[in-house]
Order: sequence, then structure tokens, then C-alpha cells
Amino acid sequence: MRHPCNNACVQGDCFIVTQPRAVGWPCYPLTLASQWVTRQNGHLSFEKGGAKMGKHRAPYPAEFRAHIVELVKAGRTPEELAREFEPSVQTIINWVAQADIDAGVRQEGLTTAERQELTRLRRENRQLKTERDILSHAAAWFARETGAVSSKDTDS
Repeated sequence: MRHPCNNACVQGDCFIVTQPRAVGWPCYPLTLASQWVTRQNGHLSFEKGGAKMGKHRAPYPAEFRAHIVELVKAGRTPEELAREFEPSVQTIINWVAQADIDAGVRQEGLTTAERQELTRLRRENRQLKTERDILSHAAAWFARETGAVSSKDTDS
């Protein structure tokens, strides 16, 4: 089945959606001429050019980032480096700012080591909260099963 405002060719579990026609339906126009939409595990997956679109690209290697930062500090502009290499202008500006923070030139923001520690501590905190909730529910279940507490006294 297709949406009334789109031209769509259904092919098994895949269909291609082309630019919507203006027939008064509240639709937002697609930015691309066409996108593939597939159903996987009950969810829709959008593909472009036959390849799946990932949520994130792999991080650039540290050596590459350091080289770009060195080029900026040597006088090249982030705009020309963005044209020559793949990262965006804002990404290059962020790398330079982070390198300055790590070197102690700038004081606003966290160093890379502090940022990594904060990420590790947040992950550990989330894991501990999950474990605490599991143990709390298990203790309540065992208390009900052994008859130590009636089921109306617990909120699990």
C-alpha cells in the first residue's frame, strides 16, 4: 500500500518513494530524488543509493585529527582543509579548540582525558543503577514467594 501523495513502487519488502505530488496531503517533500525504504524487524530502514545509511560514521583516526590541527596552526584555514579533506569546517574548528584545551591554552571545556573519564563514570553509574533495580525487584519477588511480605505490601 502506498501513501496517496507519493509515487511508490512496491517490490516485496522494499519500496521506493519518489518526490511527493501536491494533492493537499500534509507531507514534507523528500530532499533526495528517491530513497529506498525497507522493513527490518518491524522497523523501517532508509537506504540511499542501495547502501544502508548509518547513524554515525567511524571516528577519524587520532593521527589524522592531529595532522589537520597542525595544518590549521601552520596557517591553513579550516575552510580550505574541509574542501581538501572530508571533515566539515565545524568539525575542524572543534578539533582545534579541543587541542587547545588539551594543551592548556584554553580553559573553557573539559580535556579529552576528563571527557573520557566522565563518559566511563556515566556508563558505570548507569550499570550500577540497572543492577540495583534488578536486585530490588528480585528481593521483592523472593520476599513474596517465601511469604515474608504479602503481595499487596510491595509495589513491584
